[in-house]
Order: sequence, then C-alpha cells, then structure tokens
Amino acid sequence: MIGSENILAKVGDKTITVNDYIKRCEYVPRP
Repeated sequence: MIGSENILAKVGDKTITVNDYIKRCEYVPRP
C-alpha cells in the first residue's frame, strides 16, 4: 500500500502518485 502519497490514478496493479507524475514531467524536454 502507498503511504501518505497522493494517488492520482490506479491502472490495474499500477499506481501513479503525485511524485511519479512530477518525475515524469521532469523528463519532458524543455525548448
């Protein structure tokens, strides 16, 4: 189970948290 992280979405057995979302945004190339 996830601790105190905010869960954004749950896809099957995969859980996307706010931290995961932020990390994913950081991978986007900046112009």
